[in-house]
Amino acid sequence: GRKEGRKELKGYKANNNLYHFSSLVETLKPNLSILVPSFLQDEPLKHDIPLLCALFNVNPNSNTIIWNINGKIYQDEMDAGMIDGKGAFSIWSLKLIPPEDWQTEMPYACSYPGNVTVLQSSKQEVSSNRKIHRSKKQN
Repeated sequence: GRKEGRKELKGYKANNNLYHFSSLVETLKPNLSILVPSFLQDEPLKHDIPLLCALFNVNPNSNTIIWNINGKIYQDEMDAGMIDGKGAFSIWSLKLIPPEDWQTEMPYACSYPGNVTVLQSSKQEVSSNRKIHRSKKQN
């Protein structure tokens, strides 16, 4: 007799719906970036500074993003998530930092349980896959 190949599907539940993705998705490398806005160096900060943590091609095992902002730990739920046409799952989390809390060379990081962590400071110019230009807060 002829043996038929069987493709195993893995699944996860989100919002009471069961989703499946093939093992092909699991071979994609997770990619985590922190995006920070550009500021004019001569302009004083008058508004919250948005930090966006974007994580692409992950297994959706959690809806929690862990932020470390200048040594303070925050556990936030993801702000958005999506599944693309190939079944890859991506999530985003937005953290607003009050201007009075923003410091030159302040370290910040975001992480996703079971995946990678990105650690940056407000002086650095490179995220894990994009160049981000930042300026220092004027005293």
